Amino acid sequence: MTKFPALISQGQRYMDTWPIRPELFRHFPELRVIQFTRWSIKWLPGFAIMLPAIQILLVESVFLPQMIAISVLLLSIPFQGLMWLGHRSSEPLPPALSSWYRDIHARMDAEGCQVAPAKARPIFMDMGRLLKQAFKQLEESRLQRLF
Repeated sequence: MTKFPALISQGQRYMDTWPIRPELFRHFPELRVIQFTRWSIKWLPGFAIMLPAIQILLVESVFLPQMIAISVLLLSIPFQGLMWLGHRSSEPLPPALSSWYRDIHARMDAEGCQVAPAKARPIFMDMGRLLKQAFKQLEESRLQRLF
């Protein structure tokens, strides 16, 4: 079992590694989770602070415990996204994605790109790294053949 801080940092690394490209949205749920997690890291802490403050200013402290509970829930959402991403990054690829990983790796190797050796049992983090490298090094015409 991975510890909480390690899982969060692994999720952050996975979020930073994965390429955000329109071609990948239909294949990987990571992209939607990454976008929502980034949005929630940016905006939800402010909402979590404003809700109890507005509650105290407008209605005094009658419903303050409920507002604090809602604020804690809002603050937990970015952590939930990072935990999901951290867990997902270490899962092995299913057979279909594993063969796609090997195909992309072989095509990049044939194109002369510098790629790390292919893993026998790739995980989602390996797929993210390979896709990021493919989008960075291959031209658009060659990329379209991968999808």
